[in-house]
Amino acid sequence: MTVPDKKAHSQYWRYKNLLSPDIYLLSCYLQYSMVDEGGGDYIISDQLQSTDQRRVTAVVRLSRAARQQEKSPAQRIDALQDHATGTQQAIESFVRGREGITIKRQFWIANAVVIEIDTEQVPLQSVARIEGVEQIHENFAVEALSGSQRGTESVDSSAHGEYTYGLEQIGVPETWEQFETQGEGVRVAVLDTGIDPDHPDLNLDGWAEFDSDGNEVDSEPYDEGDHGTHVSGTVAGGAESGTHIGVAPEIELYHGGVLTSEGGNFAAVIGGIEWTVELDAHVINMSLGTPDGGYLPSMIEPLQNAQSAGTLPISAAGNDGEGVSSSPANVYAAGMAIGASNSNEEIASFSSGEKIDTEEAWGDDAEGHWPDQYIVPDVSAPGASVDSAVPGGGYDTKWGTSMAAPHVAGVAALMISASDEDLIPGEIWDILEETAWKPDDWDEDDADDAIDGKDTRYGTGIVDAKAATDAVVPELSVAATATYDDGEMTLSIDATNTEEIVVGNLWDWGTDPLEHEADFTDNIDEDGTCLWSWEDRKGSVSTSILCTVPSSTYTGGQFGLTAAASDGTEWKEAETVFTIE
Repeated sequence: MTVPDKKAHSQYWRYKNLLSPDIYLLSCYLQYSMVDEGGGDYIISDQLQSTDQRRVTAVVRLSRAARQQEKSPAQRIDALQDHATGTQQAIESFVRGREGITIKRQFWIANAVVIEIDTEQVPLQSVARIEGVEQIHENFAVEALSGSQRGTESVDSSAHGEYTYGLEQIGVPETWEQFETQGEGVRVAVLDTGIDPDHPDLNLDGWAEFDSDGNEVDSEPYDEGDHGTHVSGTVAGGAESGTHIGVAPEIELYHGGVLTSEGGNFAAVIGGIEWTVELDAHVINMSLGTPDGGYLPSMIEPLQNAQSAGTLPISAAGNDGEGVSSSPANVYAAGMAIGASNSNEEIASFSSGEKIDTEEAWGDDAEGHWPDQYIVPDVSAPGASVDSAVPGGGYDTKWGTSMAAPHVAGVAALMISASDEDLIPGEIWDILEETAWKPDDWDEDDADDAIDGKDTRYGTGIVDAKAATDAVVPELSVAATATYDDGEMTLSIDATNTEEIVVGNLWDWGTDPLEHEADFTDNIDEDGTCLWSWEDRKGSVSTSILCTVPSSTYTGGQFGLTAAASDGTEWKEAETVFTIE
């Protein structure tokens, strides 16, 4: 299975140094101009400085690209790639021809280079002195947030019939019915342990696997365990078992195997994020984190750049209870952090959440616009006792914020599919927070902390698929204009959020009235005098109806038409008049 080549220039960027290595090396570029004279120890992580291993893999970080807020997402990607190309030349030149150091991978979603280095031949301090190097850190481990802890709260885990309790709790069935979307046209990428592509409830549109250096591996889709298949099922699973398990079963589903035995570390995850952005995916689901939790400044840049490029990261908040949280979910304003509710609409005891002191947690890595304090999670979704797909065609029940995050990713897909506009990540995020709800009997004082209605248990609340989707769908409207010229009448209609349009006479025209109804198909009246031309879709419609007006009947005067549009719950009408001289 292959991935569509939606950004060929991005693939070219990845390999261009191999194709023409001398283009970026100026003959007059002396080594002393690329290496600072300072010490450099302070930019090497403590873990790397304390390791007793001679040969290590390290991640070299360089300066971030300037913000390009006024640019389009595609232009921002180009700017990130150009910046990485220029700033990474000094490292390429340093490595070229030198024993004991090898470049394993170069990224642009974060301006980073993965190197393998023999520290006895090439001390890390010499790399730290290369022009533009700002930090060198370990290629740390990342794992699935498995959520094996089951908590102590009482949970109703009985069968929920046609839909899982999770889909019912967040209003998915009503959303499907009212807005007639199940995520069509939306691309969602899950970065996880892999996926069973043969599961009857899953349709996989693209796959990539990444090794520990962040390079793509030539492999067929598989799941290292069952976590990735389960998560993917909650985003996009069908109902082959008789129960709907997925929030948005008609999306284009992509899976990046970043937590397989080949990867499972920072470079693999960043490789997956970069791949996702190159796919032009709308949403990334990351039910993953580091074994020890905490705050990872190294995740700030790639998440912010992904969001700037038009892709919304959604991450699990963690499974260690209140008072802590996990990266990447706890990075401020660079992707949504998701907590876990249960079938009783309570927050599961294992679900992580905390008030983060920005200075204490992030120090100098925090950006100037970050608040002094903020709350994790942002919103919550079903994550306790969630039924979904597992490899081999079966189903299983799992617990964890890993199970909650894909519910939210699916809701974001429904919003994007139903909207007539190109929603940007920030808009989706704001609406999900604003439309989330909390049980009537919830007392915010029962949470450890809260800021402006967002608390450390629910965030702003449990997501509401119907309310969030309704917020991005245009209101029902209809406008009509009729013109007459030489025996032909043209009726122009513009409508939004419509399911049906009916056109008829505004008043009695006398003999042989033009009375017609249309439901998005080509229609000709019984005597063949009128052609109705419609776009074959619902939602927003802009179309014209061309009618031949029999001169024997309509010899002069004013004639009126009405165009009525319905969204399934109400009707709106527009009137127009044309004149025959």
